[in-house]
Amino acid sequence: MDELSAERVDPRVEEAMAEADPLSAYYHQCLTLAREWADSGGSQLARERSIDEVAEHLPEPPEQVPLEVNVLATVVAQFTDVGSESKLLEFRTGMSEILELLPSSPLNAEAAPGDAPWYEKDFFQLMTELMLFSDLADSQTEILAAVVWSCVVYGRDSSSIVALLASSRRHPAFQWGRAENIDETTWLCETVVKGICRSEDYLASEHVGEATLAELVDGL
Repeated sequence: MDELSAERVDPRVEEAMAEADPLSAYYHQCLTLAREWADSGGSQLARERSIDEVAEHLPEPPEQVPLEVNVLATVVAQFTDVGSESKLLEFRTGMSEILELLPSSPLNAEAAPGDAPWYEKDFFQLMTELMLFSDLADSQTEILAAVVWSCVVYGRDSSSIVALLASSRRHPAFQWGRAENIDETTWLCETVVKGICRSEDYLASEHVGEATLAELVDGL
């Protein structure tokens, strides 16, 4: 597919959502576009296109797009399978293994008062915090590992989510999270593409199910 668009969204779904909650409807359009990007070529597409392909084609918002995490989380839960308990356990297991190799990781630190440790957070909450609000200078390996392993565990549901989160930092109408840190955002967008490529290659290989997460991120 040469161009992306939000036209694949069922207009009946969008109309019903827009009447109930315009922001949810807009988030759904954005997630649909990100899923179209993820589905339209896999790792080969990711090698040829950047996250800007998503950012440039996000549906034109009527105004600056706010980040309402709970609203976006509800949309994600409705239209993806990231709420699966078995997949969440698999994701946490892989992340735990690599964090054992990173004793100084911020994710291994004691949770701040009122916060929860990473392993008690759902997938979307954790990825939102890592990709939008973490100081990437302190957690590059962890974020790369989370992107790769989530795409292995959740497939293109995760590819869609991480693409949307990364592009939301890049798009001028969003500017979510630490978007003012341009170098961080550029690194994140490039890393998402690398992570998707690595996971897609692994899932298509004869060695699927054999590699550890540490082996998958090695060399990236």
